[in-house]
Amino acid sequence: MRGAREGSRGYCRTSITHSCSSCTPVFYTNKFPTKIIVKEQLQILEEIKGALKESELELFMRSCFGHFLDLDAGWTEGGKTGKNTFAGQYVHFLMLRHMPTMKKRELWFLVEGKPARFSIREFAIITGLVCTSKPFLALEEMVKLKARIWDEYFKGTTHIKLDDIQKAFRSLCDKEEGGGGKKAEKGKKKKAEKEKDLATDRVKIALLYFLEGVLLGTDPKRNMSTFHMSMVDDLDMFNSYP
Repeated sequence: MRGAREGSRGYCRTSITHSCSSCTPVFYTNKFPTKIIVKEQLQILEEIKGALKESELELFMRSCFGHFLDLDAGWTEGGKTGKNTFAGQYVHFLMLRHMPTMKKRELWFLVEGKPARFSIREFAIITGLVCTSKPFLALEEMVKLKARIWDEYFKGTTHIKLDDIQKAFRSLCDKEEGGGGKKAEKGKKKKAEKEKDLATDRVKIALLYFLEGVLLGTDPKRNMSTFHMSMVDDLDMFNSYP
């Protein structure tokens, strides 16, 4: 270990030698010059699980995000309960031990004197998400990306934010299955088809809600991706896209 020296940002850093040939010398410090802000809202997952019907949850479960339904927003141990929250202190601990490398798609940290890697491979193992290269969308596939979801549930809205998705999801889940009484028999088949389409749209909006609010942690003040909204209307394409 070398002696401590004054860093460029005005705080003390200590250089640590290690055996990773692709890394530059790492500096331990008790400060990190960037503020870590958590935007993800895990409670959205609980809202989705509580609002969707059983058949809709099954459709969500078959999606690329289905395995996340097994997550719980809270914990119970020894008679005590609490909420599962982002481990900010753990991330801060790692960032203080970050090792700059020449590898663009890997993060390396020096933990207890040993280099530890976090790459797209580890991310895929932890999250269970499809982490292959982005496919080239042919022109005919791009044409399939419609604006139906936008026109149907966000008509008149120029820019869509997370709050708009939340309102659309809650509004869809509050809709009744469609009438009863004497007139119900006449249009029973038509209403059944309409309800099936409505149920599918609930799942599509739920996937969008989960993607933007939990996985991407979209800032509520920022406009969401129109590409995601277009793609979710084609579930096969949405579920296979990395």
